[in-house]
Amino acid sequence: VMFVNAGNYGLTFSQLRYGDDGLARAIIYYLITTVLIFTVGMFTASMGQMDARSALRNLLRLPPLYAVMLAFVVYGLQISLPSPLLRAVEIAGSGAIPVMILLLGMQMADMPGWGGMRLVIPAIGLRMIIGPLVGFGVALLFGLEGVGLAVSVVQAGMPTAVMTIVLATQFDIRPVEVTGVVVLSTLASAVTLPLVIYFLGL
Repeated sequence: VMFVNAGNYGLTFSQLRYGDDGLARAIIYYLITTVLIFTVGMFTASMGQMDARSALRNLLRLPPLYAVMLAFVVYGLQISLPSPLLRAVEIAGSGAIPVMILLLGMQMADMPGWGGMRLVIPAIGLRMIIGPLVGFGVALLFGLEGVGLAVSVVQAGMPTAVMTIVLATQFDIRPVEVTGVVVLSTLASAVTLPLVIYFLGL
């Protein structure tokens, strides 16, 4: 419920609906979401198997945390990376989405059926209905308007991120239920996102 598909889904949707101005704002949302997934998300997932102190130690051993910190340093100091290194990073990044989709397919194949997943429907309701309403309230609280308000609400109404399946699988925390939330929330977004845009006048 916490982490949305603000990348390949959210960025594309925002650009199609609100143009380059929308894309620029959606990128900010995406970057913050990515940082949170690789910090708060990994820490929270770790706590499914260990106490808070052990989860923190585990987080400090994971490469994504340092990759995020290094990315901020490189961007903040405007450091130019060597072309071969930059190309290698681009190739590795391009492979991330297919790998996550493959993992999603593997988890769907292992699903015993939709029965017994009592957590899925409430999670989808929170993500697809309560999420954009909370996003709308927070955006108003911070005085956002126009494209900024619209993109914030739309991004808050995105389905659950596929990356949550990676975390659930890695730490063995209900991967079947998490896969169900990702799949069904993505399908539901075809209905909920247009409704959010229509009723909120975005």
